[in-house]
Amino acid sequence: MINKIYEKVIGALSGDKSVLAIFNNGSSIVGMHTPSSDLDFVIIIKDENDKDNIFKNEDDPKINVEEQFDILGKRADFTIISKEKMRQKVLDLYKSSEDFLELQHFIKHKVIDSIAVYDPGNLLMGWKKIAEKYPKKIMDDVFNSQIDYVKENLFYWKHHGFRNEFQFGFEQWDVIKAIFQAIYAKNRIMFMLPFKRVHNDMKKLKPNIEKEMYLLIRGENDQKGVEKKIKIVEKIVQKIEKKAVEMIK
Repeated sequence: MINKIYEKVIGALSGDKSVLAIFNNGSSIVGMHTPSSDLDFVIIIKDENDKDNIFKNEDDPKINVEEQFDILGKRADFTIISKEKMRQKVLDLYKSSEDFLELQHFIKHKVIDSIAVYDPGNLLMGWKKIAEKYPKKIMDDVFNSQIDYVKENLFYWKHHGFRNEFQFGFEQWDVIKAIFQAIYAKNRIMFMLPFKRVHNDMKKLKPNIEKEMYLLIRGENDQKGVEKKIKIVEKIVQKIEKKAVEMIK
């Protein structure tokens, strides 16, 4: 089935001179697809101005439709991006820890976890070589900045309190995200949103904080619940920092 879908996509797009490459990415590539999963594709085009010419509404060419289609009974979702724009994102990935935090989800999803369906210029291979470097300095900077962020929030949790459970819920989300940013960086892996990969990844990440993270996302967010969660986050930080020291030795 997938090969027939590839044939359909290639047949529909490869004849367009503005199309340089087609990648398949997403859950179907990393082995996390379900019967309801869509198929994700990246289309690399010559120029960003060509984007509106790739897909047109058949009844009215002036109407731009969403880049999502039914192909042989499967929903297919397309990301269209120019060669230069993709190249620049790849080159910007490791310019700073801030750039890495902003771009890692996109690069992991669209480049690292992609396979080439149509790529006569071998663009994907070249971009992967750059993106898969995981330079130690950047990863350490990300780790340190995220751990510092968690500690700052812990101080707030302890000394300022919360007006209601909704306020804490949003604060907790930011801390959970920072914890994962830190531990993924220390393991030299890119972290992706949404969190659907975390359940499997936590079993492989070092140190294993699976038990603590599930305790953190469960339970009440009242005063007693917050006090318990402060202790859980403190334990998580201690485990991660201890492991980080061990990995340096």
